[in-house]
Amino acid sequence: MRADPPADAGDVAPGAVRSTSIVGVSLVAWGIGSYAYYLIAGRMVGPATYGLVSAMIAVIAIIGWPSLSLQWSMARTFAAHGAADRPGVLAVYRHALVRATALAVVLAAIAITITLVVSAAGFGVPVWAVVATALSAIPMLPLAVVLGALQGRHRYGAYAAAFAATGVLRALLILPLLLLPVVGATPVVLATGIALAVGVLIAMWHTRGDLRIRAHVPAPIWRSVTRGMGATVVGLLGFASIFGLGVVVARLRLTPVDAGYFGAAGVLARAMIIAPQALTVVLLPRIASRRSRDVPTGALLGGAVLVTTAIGVIVSLACIVVGDQVMHLTFGASYASAGDLLPQYVLTSTLICALFLLVNHHVARGDHRFAWFLGGLALLHVVLLGLLGNGPNAIIAIDGVAAVLGLLGHEWIYRGTGDGLIAGSRMALSAARSGVGARGG
Repeated sequence: MRADPPADAGDVAPGAVRSTSIVGVSLVAWGIGSYAYYLIAGRMVGPATYGLVSAMIAVIAIIGWPSLSLQWSMARTFAAHGAADRPGVLAVYRHALVRATALAVVLAAIAITITLVVSAAGFGVPVWAVVATALSAIPMLPLAVVLGALQGRHRYGAYAAAFAATGVLRALLILPLLLLPVVGATPVVLATGIALAVGVLIAMWHTRGDLRIRAHVPAPIWRSVTRGMGATVVGLLGFASIFGLGVVVARLRLTPVDAGYFGAAGVLARAMIIAPQALTVVLLPRIASRRSRDVPTGALLGGAVLVTTAIGVIVSLACIVVGDQVMHLTFGASYASAGDLLPQYVLTSTLICALFLLVNHHVARGDHRFAWFLGGLALLHVVLLGLLGNGPNAIIAIDGVAAVLGLLGHEWIYRGTGDGLIAGSRMALSAARSGVGARGG
């Protein structure tokens, strides 16, 4: 059985670069597969149906983002306790996997029951699409547990294989599923669920030896998994709402065709999350490790946000020139007019992605103040969408306002400390200049 590295293993530049590269490759594969899936779906079902597809996938994502709290907790637990009490940590892993799977099945059953009751009462609900969404969301919780175990043990190769499969398989499955005698969004959504389930099986295969270990679940280690999870769920749910709820509102408020345009533009704009995801997977164990050794982590935060922002600004500026052509080349001529939404949508998505990095950073530090703040901000975001989200640009503007308020709120909470975004960015730039100077010397 593979031995775990110590908690601070890899907390050096060469290890970070190699780990980021491995995870980055998997994210590229996931991104290519996922976006091929979205593009195939958009071309096959057309704008009028694609609005519903986008809304259902957004619902799965909103459910899935809070499940990262499980992944982060498992990663921290393996990093902190894996060397000292390996059997205990593996017992906790097995226990968490069983509980997460059972909870996911129960929640899906509740959602399906409510859907059937509402439909029977005469309300116009796309029953099969909602049922497919509920079933497809089941693998999200167990996937978070197994990926967290791999992440905390720095087994990034296995992590990359499982994660990449959840994107690549979607593209491979969608065409056969669209050949089924079922029309509309249902087969498109099911492709996501099947791909997620296969990702769970791949990750479990890489930890199959660990799952055979039978040991008592140590209460202190189990408490370390659940400690602070409520705040983390609130923060991630807040981020997920700000990041994806606009697509659902578009489906409810706009015409079916306009909702399809908005959903297609959103697919490309929200691709900005790929860079923060790669940085998060690698940085979380390192932040937790540095915190345990009282080493400042602000530079890690600042560097991650600077990289994400730079990429987003460049892409947004490019979309001003080639937005229509991008939509034409990707989704087809019928979606070309959605290119007008891309520049502002990309920039807004970039700012929201920065909120994801901030939540990740402070959760890894054991500080949940920003997570609670982001949960409250999401409630304001919902109210604004309900009152003012009557058009595509209005929805994007509301998302942007929420993102800016989140960044300002973060600086207010951490004012006068080394954990603020401005202070961390200065430290990251100073470290980068020092590194360049050292190499030049």
